[in-house]
Amino acid sequence: MSHRYVVIELEREAVHSERIFVEFTKIVHLYSEAKQLLKKGYFLDSLHRVHQSLQHMARLTVLEVGQQPDMLLWKQVKVIDSSVYKLYEELSTSKEPLDKRIELFLLALDFLVLSKLEKGVAFLLDLLASRKEAWTIEEILTHPHINDRSFEMISILERMEKKALVRTQIIDRNGIKLKAYSQF
Repeated sequence: MSHRYVVIELEREAVHSERIFVEFTKIVHLYSEAKQLLKKGYFLDSLHRVHQSLQHMARLTVLEVGQQPDMLLWKQVKVIDSSVYKLYEELSTSKEPLDKRIELFLLALDFLVLSKLEKGVAFLLDLLASRKEAWTIEEILTHPHINDRSFEMISILERMEKKALVRTQIIDRNGIKLKAYSQF
């Protein structure tokens, strides 16, 4: 195996990991929006965000097995992970009152997000491991591969901290105490 092949394969894996991270951050963002809209009583808008979130969950499901999402996404998902497919099917056909249906799906989405957290943030974990010193939230948010996906980053980092995927510490920068993150 040539050195060039190894480099190309590593680059391909990094791009794949970043695509998974992008889908994961979109899921978390839309999930959070759906929760807020539900609390405010905007049921149809909340339902729309849940649908969007499930669409990204489907894309993530396909990417996780090394495939590319195609035009018949839900056909792919039905074969790969029937539980995600059934969740979408149930959301589309349920006779529950709208607010209850959304609440139930937000609970299911929360579980799915937690179950996919480690794979979903592998790209971010690799970034945190790329240097010895811990990263402040500002440094993470301004990184070229993160800056356009900064929404929900604090929420994602908090979830990672709760699942012991990252270590936090307080660092002093010019007399200002900042929370910083590093990989275990």
